[in-house]
Amino acid sequence: MVKNIKYSLVLLIFFFSAVSFLRDTLFTGKTYYTRDLTYIFHPWKHFTVEELQQGRVPLWNPYAYSGMPLMANMQSQVFYPLSLVFYSLPFVKALKLFYLLHLILAGLGWYLFSQKKGVCAVVGITAGIMYMLSGYLVSKIEFLSLFASLAWLPWMLLFIDNWLMLGVVLGVSFLAGYPQIWGMQAGILIFYDFLQVIDNGRSNLRAGVLGKIRKYLYAGIIFAGLAAVQLFPAVELIANSQRGTMKLDYQTVTVNSAKGNDIINCFVPMLNSSGIKGQQQITGEKYYWATTGYIGEAVTSLLVVGIIFAFVVFIRDKKYKDIIKLLFLLMLAGMGLVLALGEKFWGYKFIYEHLLLFRYFRYPGGLMYIFSAAAVLILITTLPVIFEKLERKSNGSNNGYLWLIPAVVLINLLILSYKHLPVTSDRWYGYINHTAARLQYENIKNNSHPWERFFVSPATDRNRMFTTGNVEYAWKLSTEKLFNLISMKFHLFNFAGMGEPLELANSYSYALDIYEQKRFEDAKYLLGFANVRYVIADTDLNAELLCTTPAKVYLNDKTLSRAVFIPEKNAGTDGQLVSQSETKKKLVFEKVGITRYSPERVNLQLTQKRAGVVVLTDNWYPGWVVKVDGLNSKLEKFMKTFRAVKVNTGTLNIEFVYIPGMFCAGLSLTLLTVTILLIIGLRYATQKVVG
Repeated sequence: MVKNIKYSLVLLIFFFSAVSFLRDTLFTGKTYYTRDLTYIFHPWKHFTVEELQQGRVPLWNPYAYSGMPLMANMQSQVFYPLSLVFYSLPFVKALKLFYLLHLILAGLGWYLFSQKKGVCAVVGITAGIMYMLSGYLVSKIEFLSLFASLAWLPWMLLFIDNWLMLGVVLGVSFLAGYPQIWGMQAGILIFYDFLQVIDNGRSNLRAGVLGKIRKYLYAGIIFAGLAAVQLFPAVELIANSQRGTMKLDYQTVTVNSAKGNDIINCFVPMLNSSGIKGQQQITGEKYYWATTGYIGEAVTSLLVVGIIFAFVVFIRDKKYKDIIKLLFLLMLAGMGLVLALGEKFWGYKFIYEHLLLFRYFRYPGGLMYIFSAAAVLILITTLPVIFEKLERKSNGSNNGYLWLIPAVVLINLLILSYKHLPVTSDRWYGYINHTAARLQYENIKNNSHPWERFFVSPATDRNRMFTTGNVEYAWKLSTEKLFNLISMKFHLFNFAGMGEPLELANSYSYALDIYEQKRFEDAKYLLGFANVRYVIADTDLNAELLCTTPAKVYLNDKTLSRAVFIPEKNAGTDGQLVSQSETKKKLVFEKVGITRYSPERVNLQLTQKRAGVVVLTDNWYPGWVVKVDGLNSKLEKFMKTFRAVKVNTGTLNIEFVYIPGMFCAGLSLTLLTVTILLIIGLRYATQKVVG
């Protein structure tokens, strides 16, 4: 009974801390809206809910970048358990609950881990508050997958000795959708676990290491089984993505490297705010998300005092193993800060050239997470040493004043996070987008089926920096240009763009051919073949202007139907069009009727008196199959990226269907793993009841 009351009070403390942090949105009718919340995550969630309501798994996204997988993108979080809030509540309410749950999870996890280590409740609560309101978490709140992944590190550490539960937590954390964070968490977990081998001494060192290897092997099997439904399709997507097939150059990889001021801000953000105001004027965020990892002045003071005091005590008492473990934790924290410097660290290029993973992940500033996590572990290691000394001095008398420590830490972090991101009305995600409304009207007027694509010019897509003093207006104007995936919720089809995390390599290659054209007159034929009728551009184009406000939209007069028939003589054997100069006559493109268009199934019908190729200008991707009159046919790739099939004469019914083998295999393995875990859980519960 007493234990239940204790945990209830602890839970209440973390609930209060989370609510205090989210006060700008929970009780004011306001919500967060900046950057990827509007550009990516809301469109993904909106589309996912639509598909689930139709009884379909959101496997394919036809609206983005000429079509691409949705569920296979890990950041979509389709199978993440806590995504259930988005499937059962309106987006804004679900978003607030999502934040609240993960903040409490993060804090409670560190408290339970501290209790397992045998330290007092004050230390556990301080560690939990320190982590859940740290600059690293606070600044990442707009990135739902990243933010959700951060909550699971303490739970990995909590179950570090239970391979079954560790495997489950590793799987859930992976489903949260941010593999970079998951990788750092796994590295921190293994690093910390093998530090404990020091306690075994030389005689038991071999047995201890082998035992841990065996544990991680078992946990890895559980993880792989649970995460297979996401892992298998994700591996396939990465292999077919622009990022997976093209090595990122060093300059791209080191974008958002931390600066010296960013490192100082980790410890004393109040005293070193240079650069923050400038960023706030541009995007509205108080701390730049990519290079923020502060722990606050209160925690910094605790760590300085705790580290010095712990070393003194450990040296005096000849606790050499504890000295070594503390030194390793300090080294881990320092390594996180040094690596976060990226291009400003002289050794980063060597790491980039010799460690494969560093060639595919951008933003070195994100490696500050290693520092943030190590700082919590150092606090849990050193603070009890001080408390033990104080308890001896007071002869075990009431040390209630120690509760001031988590209170001061909470106040410090709440002050730092005050107005960390701009908020706006809850109605933001339901506003009328005038550009989208105009494109919808034009497609309906033209009786387009499916609706014809639009394209945001490269110069317009790159020009997203805001200089206006009204941040909300700047973001609103930005959304009117339909950047990234915004168009998904309006059922508008985007040809290509910037910002989607894993754009398909073939589609990107076709888009590059367009980007390389110096004039719109030269690009509009390639755009037209891709069914692009509308071009959004800040600059003046030599084309008919459809509208000017709030964004300029031009019409492409060379647009072809989404599906076309190309006579055999005009379709080259290499999947490319025969050039007009070779045929000495105008190329022929005949419109093909589309009788059904849904995300995972497209039906065409045509009557032809000659052989040729039918091209559907949606992206080719593994898992798409084609049938002609009910018989399986070979799916071709045309113009580098589009789906095509060779046909003969007659009246033909063509069906493109998406049956992703990697998803089916992953789903089968995940269902098998869940079934086994349920059987184990039921057996354990039965034995406990009988016992």
